[in-house]
Amino acid sequence: MQGIIYGIIVAGGSGSRYGGSMPKQYLPMGRECRPVLMYSIDAMLAVCQPENLRLVIAENCIELWQKLCKTSPLYASLMVVCGGTSRRQSVHNGLASLPPTAPGDIVLVHDGARPVVPPEVVRAVATAAAEHHAAVPAVAVTDSLRCLDADGNSHAVDRSRYYAVQTPQGFDLAMLRRAYEVPDSSTFTDDASVFEAVYDTPVTLVPGSPDNIKITYSGDIERATEILSGRR
Repeated sequence: MQGIIYGIIVAGGSGSRYGGSMPKQYLPMGRECRPVLMYSIDAMLAVCQPENLRLVIAENCIELWQKLCKTSPLYASLMVVCGGTSRRQSVHNGLASLPPTAPGDIVLVHDGARPVVPPEVVRAVATAAAEHHAAVPAVAVTDSLRCLDADGNSHAVDRSRYYAVQTPQGFDLAMLRRAYEVPDSSTFTDDASVFEAVYDTPVTLVPGSPDNIKITYSGDIERATEILSGRR
């Protein structure tokens, strides 16, 4: 059954690794000098209607966001949800803000600091989540990898078996809601790991993109701007 595609954009981080006085998701980028978060929103609107999108923002940044989108009615109209003390709590708050679940509804959870995810990746995740209940975009690891042993030594591992996971990550909405009711764990590094703690359902991998970078360090905004310029 075809349901509604909901979206949650998590933008509650402080951006401490990036540096600066303003969290990275609100910094200007691109030739239009719009906030990073607006580009992330644009990407999700490839599959989500505006009324089905939630922005999870730290409480002390909500006023800043409202000022940034004062002259942009579309962004100003989006529902803002107060973030939690962790990413997991922020996603939980976003899920709680969505309407009661209907059969076939799915939800895509995206990092607000990934502004240049290609629209085709977003659509592929939505399609796979609707069919398989859980899907994440991933790219093959190209660096050599080593595993650190308990004794402090290390050994090489076969990198052909490893993938770097990106967002948005897509899930059956009712299933992800139930998964997020379990107690927190240090093994939860993303939404897929929370999902796997509750269900035996395999998480489907769909092709991600090397362009789908996360704004983390100084210089990443310039790189993201170059990626955007190359698409025009």
